[in-house]
Amino acid sequence: MKMLLAVISKDDVDETLKKLAFNQISAIQIASSGTGFFVPGNATLLTLVDDGKEDEVIEMIRETAGMVRRRGNDSYDPTSIFSGVEEGGGFVVVIEGDRLISL
Repeated sequence: MKMLLAVISKDDVDETLKKLAFNQISAIQIASSGTGFFVPGNATLLTLVDDGKEDEVIEMIRETAGMVRRRGNDSYDPTSIFSGVEEGGGFVVVIEGDRLISL
């Protein structure tokens, strides 16, 4: 069993939770805060998956919360106003678990 801890943009959390639920993957969102990773805010998701399923679940998260290029002003190059900027993304930590205790 593995626990996946995913930190993603708060803008992507609803779509990510819907995709996981549609695929019968339970996940919880926990309150989190921080600076420097996502300026507008982040969300932390926790889920437990069977061994061998972690890559499948990570791909689901990547599909909904991965880096995307959005049209708009590129703040690093003011002369290319239509180039867009990459937004979103996040990271997933895979934690080995040897048992689950239900309380």
